Amino acid sequence: WQHEGQRLSELLSEASPDGFYSRQELEAQQMRVDSLQTQLDAEQRKKQRAEEDLARATQRLEDATEKLQEKKSDHQKLQEDIREELEKRQEANTLKDSIDSLKLRRDAIVKAFSKSE
Repeated sequence: WQHEGQRLSELLSEASPDGFYSRQELEAQQMRVDSLQTQLDAEQRKKQRAEEDLARATQRLEDATEKLQEKKSDHQKLQEDIREELEKRQEANTLKDSIDSLKLRRDAIVKAFSKSE
């Protein structure tokens, strides 16, 4: 831009016998400036869209990360619940085995006592 501005200043200060050449150059340079401004505007819009896309993608990533963390937490809770349930079942089986063993001993004692009478 500085170069373009400097060139325009130089053109304005040039002397031309009829003024046509410098006016023609000035118009050409103005067209170039307009073209560059249009390109700059387009690039700025692209940059803005890219920044907006990046912000949306970042938000989606944060949302997905949060959901994943929630699922991990739910999964850990489920694992703990299963572990507790397995421990309870194991304790129940141990108690059942003890009860069965005591019943067998009781039956053996009753049978022995019945024979002795």
